[in-house]
Amino acid sequence: MRDDQSLLEAQHVQPLGVNPASVESHEKYREKFHFNFPLCSDPDRAVARAYHALKPQSDSIART
Repeated sequence: MRDDQSLLEAQHVQPLGVNPASVESHEKYREKFHFNFPLCSDPDRAVARAYHALKPQSDSIART
């Protein structure tokens, strides 16, 4: 998503990343990989669950 930001913006799409890591962890990760989109913390996995992004029989998140 980082490298295709201009294509996404042309379609009026705002990408974001969601995972259960802390906000502090996200900031370090975002800086390390130069992400140009927000990362959202989902510690209770409510967003992942709502989007059916949990692996079957697990609390692990599938990349989607």
